[in-house]
Amino acid sequence: MPKHILSYQAPKNIAHDFEKKVFWYFRFIGHQELKDVWDVTAEHANLRIESLAKHPHATVTCRFVVKESMCGPQMHLHGGYIATLVENLTSILIVAAATPGRFADTGVSRNLRTIYLRSLPVGTEVRAVCQVISLGQRLVLTKAEFYDVETGELCVISEHEKFNRDPEQRGKL
Repeated sequence: MPKHILSYQAPKNIAHDFEKKVFWYFRFIGHQELKDVWDVTAEHANLRIESLAKHPHATVTCRFVVKESMCGPQMHLHGGYIATLVENLTSILIVAAATPGRFADTGVSRNLRTIYLRSLPVGTEVRAVCQVISLGQRLVLTKAEFYDVETGELCVISEHEKFNRDPEQRGKL
């Protein structure tokens, strides 16, 4: 996380604006400049937000083109890169849809299930559609689908489940 940002909580002036929160958190995917390890960043992936919606289910659709640096030896998008991108993009949705005491810090991953249906070779333009399926007090379920933009074929399906570790909000007596 950039040094001038002290927490993942969005500034108060955008705290109740779903779209502004998505764009605010999107800037921090990977925060590569502070790490000496491999990570997926929005800048490296040249991710572009294509669309977003808060209702009926929080959804963000992004596009990117597969680069060599994202691939395994066969020059297809690496499964680990896909899984990391799914984790980052679905976490953005979770915190953007969060309310105080309910996933304000993105939660902790419980399960990340990814099914690879078709390969995505270098140069392929990809559409990633991520959606919150269920956002409860303690658990959230999201899904991500990656499509080949040219053919429209579904190439990856992923489910990401997280546990809320925010302190409980207690009502006044």
